[in-house]
Amino acid sequence: MISVRQVRFVEEHWESIAKRALGRIRREIPQSASFSDAMILDSVQDLFGHLGDWLTVSNPEHMGRYEQFGRRRAVAHVYLHDLVRSLQIIRQCAVDYARDNELSENTVALRCESDLEYGIDRFFDLVIYNVVRGYEAGLREKPYAAAAAN
Repeated sequence: MISVRQVRFVEEHWESIAKRALGRIRREIPQSASFSDAMILDSVQDLFGHLGDWLTVSNPEHMGRYEQFGRRRAVAHVYLHDLVRSLQIIRQCAVDYARDNELSENTVALRCESDLEYGIDRFFDLVIYNVVRGYEAGLREKPYAAAAAN
């Protein structure tokens, strides 16, 4: 069972997670200049600002927004491997932030922390899948295909 307290903690501290993720993305991804700071911060806010909603309600329409995100990144000629790696970094920063701030006081809290990490991992698996689907769709769009042929 995921702890509501831990989910709220992540939701309330999305900005700290975003700053941590932004720093790592800039250090670890050579072509990260193609991601604006605002895009990264907005993505983290979208992902973690309402984490409780994402973890409790499985709505395929919500995942459509990540397909659109992937499509826009393909049209912007962002490398797919850089896009996926940035999402992995964002996920890791959220889990690390929760762990670094010691929300675990006992065995039950440790189990909840483990469940939170598992829930975030499952959510990000869906996000990455849908981003890649959208990215692939963006590659198949005619304007991108024509530009790539030149």
